[in-house]
Parts: sequence; C-alpha cells; structure tokens
Amino acid sequence: MKSNVEWEQWGRDDPLYGVAAWPGREKGGVNPWSEEDFFATGAADWKDYLAQWEPYGLDATCCLEIGCGAGRLTKWLAEYFERVHAVDISKDVVDIARRHVPDDSVTFHVTDGLALPLPDSTVSAVLSTFVFQHFDSPAIAREYLVEIGRVMRPGGSLMIQMPIYEWAGMRRLFRGMYEAQRSFGTVRATVRRLLIRRGIGSPIMRGLKYEVSWVLTTFSAIGFENIEIRTFQVRSNGDWHSFIFARKPDDID
Repeated sequence: MKSNVEWEQWGRDDPLYGVAAWPGREKGGVNPWSEEDFFATGAADWKDYLAQWEPYGLDATCCLEIGCGAGRLTKWLAEYFERVHAVDISKDVVDIARRHVPDDSVTFHVTDGLALPLPDSTVSAVLSTFVFQHFDSPAIAREYLVEIGRVMRPGGSLMIQMPIYEWAGMRRLFRGMYEAQRSFGTVRATVRRLLIRRGIGSPIMRGLKYEVSWVLTTFSAIGFENIEIRTFQVRSNGDWHSFIFARKPDDID
C-alpha cells in the first residue's frame, strides 16, 4: 500500500509513538513513552476490549491481530488465546514485538499491508485497533475486509476499531465537502511520501472516517452478519472509540 512508506518510517523513527500517538509522548516530548508505560496501556485497553467482545461472543482458539505494532496488545492476547498471528508492515516494530512477546504461541508476520499470509478459515477471532483509521480510502478497507473474511473460520468474530460518522442532514453537500477535503489530503500525502522516500521530512499520520451506511452495507455485502457498532471509553486515556463487531456465518465456505 502507498501508506506503507510512512509506517515503515514511524517504525524506524519513533515506534512507540507511532503505535500510541498520545500528546507529549513522542521522542523529545514532555513525557516520552517508556516501555513500561507503553505496555501497561495495552493491558488496560485489552481489559476494556474483552469486556465488550466476550458478551458479543468470542472463541479463544486463534486470534489474528492486524497492525500489531510493537506488541502493545499482542503481549496480552497471548495470555488469552491459544494461538495468535500478529501482522504488521514494519519490520522494525515487529522486531520490538518479538523481543517483548517471546511466547511460542505467537507467530509474527511482516506483510505488504493487504494480503494476509494465512490459509482460508484459519482464525476464530480478528482484532484491529488504530489501523483502519489510517487507510487512504474506504476501498482499501473493503479489500482488507474481504481478506479477513477469507481467513476467518465460520462462526468466528471480529472486533475492528473504525472512526465513524453519519450526516444528520444536507447529506449530499457535506459528503461533497468531506470528499474534497480527503482529495486534498491525498495530494498532500503523496507529496510527503515522495519526500520521505528521499530522506526528507517526517512521517505523517493520515486520518480516515467511515460513514455508518458504508459500514453496514459493506460488511453485509462481504458476507458478515450480526453487525454491531459500539462506542465506548477506554480507561488508559479516557478517549471514546468506535468498534465494529461482526461474525462470519457458519454456512459460509
């Protein structure tokens, strides 16, 4: 993916902040991340996520974590699931994760950001946090969701963090304004990526939000069912985040 260039750069420049971009926590910030604090937030967040996921229905046999970063959550997933496959596009952050999560039940994969290196119907659960919000477009997200559906076992569930929005009125006008803003962001990101490849400038964090109707229509069209959108607060920093829960039907091949 085109966005890989900035995430590879984050992995080299500031891998912990690239995963958890809290104000002041960057290298040189007022309170840069220590590894102890970084992994402690993962423990707190996983408790909050699990409190939502278990009531929905969760099979602890095998989990795929998309965008594992430096292993902030992977460390705790390994204690819950029998097996974990953790993927990321940055070799640098995966190397950090391997050092902190030496559990034999975890397999790390460096990927191209789209294809998942797993056979069909392999995993019973899929988790992704703070990844889909950085894609360049909903079309890329859809492509990734198709891959997720391929590797999920029938009856498996997913929990994916996605910033969402819904226009209350004047839908056409506001959608046009949002698309114009996103197009401008694409041009800006293209220029920044060219500079990064030449060793100039710092990496960016591009943001993307998903319209509620797109979420419901897209997940359903791919073949997921029991689709839920939940917004809840995490204790680690008090922020509110939206997650999509869905299940692969038992009768899908």
